Amino acid sequence: MGVDGLWKTIHDAGRTVNLETLTIKEGFEGRRRKGRMYCVGIDVSLWMRELQPMSAGTAALRAFLSRLCFLSQYPVHAIFVVDGPLLPRMKRDKQARAMPCWMTAAMRDFARAFGFEWLEAAAEAGAELANMNDYGAIDAVLTDDSDALLFGASVVIQNPSFKSADRPTYVEVYRADIILRDTEMGRGDLLLFALLVGNGYDPNGLPRCSASTARGVIQYGLGQNLYAAMLAYDDDDPELIRTLRKWRARLQSVLEQDPSGFIGRAQPLLAAAVPSSFPDLNVVRLLMFPTVLKHEFYKPLTQPRLLNVARIGALCERYFTFGSATSIKTTLRRTVWRGEVVRMLVQEGVQPATRRLLDIAFIKVDEPPGAGFAGCHLRVTDAGFHEAATAALCGSRKFTVRAGKTEEEAIKEAFQPLVITVPAVIVERARPTLVNPAFNEVGYMYGHVHAPLASGKPIYTAPPGSVVIPESLDPVLDDVGATGPLKTAGAGAMDLADDV
Repeated sequence: MGVDGLWKTIHDAGRTVNLETLTIKEGFEGRRRKGRMYCVGIDVSLWMRELQPMSAGTAALRAFLSRLCFLSQYPVHAIFVVDGPLLPRMKRDKQARAMPCWMTAAMRDFARAFGFEWLEAAAEAGAELANMNDYGAIDAVLTDDSDALLFGASVVIQNPSFKSADRPTYVEVYRADIILRDTEMGRGDLLLFALLVGNGYDPNGLPRCSASTARGVIQYGLGQNLYAAMLAYDDDDPELIRTLRKWRARLQSVLEQDPSGFIGRAQPLLAAAVPSSFPDLNVVRLLMFPTVLKHEFYKPLTQPRLLNVARIGALCERYFTFGSATSIKTTLRRTVWRGEVVRMLVQEGVQPATRRLLDIAFIKVDEPPGAGFAGCHLRVTDAGFHEAATAALCGSRKFTVRAGKTEEEAIKEAFQPLVITVPAVIVERARPTLVNPAFNEVGYMYGHVHAPLASGKPIYTAPPGSVVIPESLDPVLDDVGATGPLKTAGAGAMDLADDV
């Protein structure tokens, strides 16, 4: 999506990374933000267009909910950005029929219930996200639309598969500095590439100009020259017109002769086809100077929140056929419990615990992998989650038998313990005594571990004004060897289809 052939052209500059490793290394352990979350911005308008074929009924909303469940299982804070009222007409005219208003509102409500944020852009969501990334409000833009790079995004992550987080998920990451280093394509070069091969505002570009030809043309520095000229002169400056006339003549000369052999062969016919109106300055301005919000609009969006479990339950009751109290419990146990545990532990590693709707018991820590972080296996049991999830229900939906299970069997399943795997470093930061009883929990949590005593327990000196949490407040967790079958969240953990 975006600029034809751009992903392929810059492919060698991309890096395939484990999503969990990325979010922990640059978010949770990177400590750039107070909440220790890796903050991503998502072009939800693009998601809506992807989900439109499923817009009949609630299939699209179900798919969106599945993606929210997936994201919640990582130390990620997501900001969803939707196209705004000033979206250029040429983009509005090309879009397919819009998602129904009720569906857009439902997506917004679900996103906020998961502790994420929702923002209406000034104009195009992709441009807004690039501006947020450049400003530092988000760590990366999560999108398949390469336009984000044109608009100046510094880090772009292509959308993952959104399958179960129990399996390693790998994503392609593109960083502007690495693209410049490995392909010698800066923002001006990307701009000219888009103008030549076509883009969202002008899909035709320079007719019959291929991606390989465009790649050769920009090696002559014409993209940088165009970018510099647009920055140097006002739109109504006669010098800009003269500069562009000279620039166009050089473009034609490069195409006609290919003096350095960057293109591969001379293309006189393409040179003769360059119109006197190329490049379209309206398109250039839209790509270089898109309409965006002021930075102060971004500041309230970056603080992650815990899941609003009651709100999630109420929304499920409103929109889905599985909205009975029993079905909500069984569905959220499978799809949301892991996300609730991750967010609970991340918050506890930063500040005193505010709630514990799930109890966790330590089982084991895997051997550290060659790259990435070891997993910690936890046994999770309900400690108020189900009560919270059904607290705001209206009781408007009746239980229906699914997969041959009676309501009594479904209730029993809802309260079964669940075994999940969470990065061990997240567990250690929040409750180190679960993994190693020799640690002082408060001292380790806040990074004030000093020389250990003879007993092996570190001395902790609380900073002035801090709140000390006695270790006795940590709830007594169930014995790992307790009887009762354990259910492991398997590959179908993110599949909501069976219950919706």
